[in-house]
Amino acid sequence: MSDDIYEALARTALLLELDIFGNGADHRAIIDGLRATAARIITDRANVSSPAGQTALTTLYRQLAMMGLQVDLDVPHVDPRGD
Repeated sequence: MSDDIYEALARTALLLELDIFGNGADHRAIIDGLRATAARIITDRANVSSPAGQTALTTLYRQLAMMGLQVDLDVPHVDPRGD
C-alpha cells in the first residue's frame, strides 16, 4: 500500500489509538485494518428520493470514506433533489 494512505489516515489512527487501543498501538496496523474493512450502505427509493435522504446518504458515504473504509453502495438510481 502506498505511504500516502498512511499519511492521509495518520490522524484517524492516532485518535483510534487514544480512544480505543491505548498508548503504543501500531498505527500502520490500525490503518491496514480500516482499509480491510468494508461497509455496505443499503437504501430504498423512498428514503433516497428526498433531499434529506440524499444528504444523509452522501454524508454517511463521505464519513466512511474519510475513515479509510471501503464503501459498497446498494442504492437505486434517482434524480438528485435540491428542494
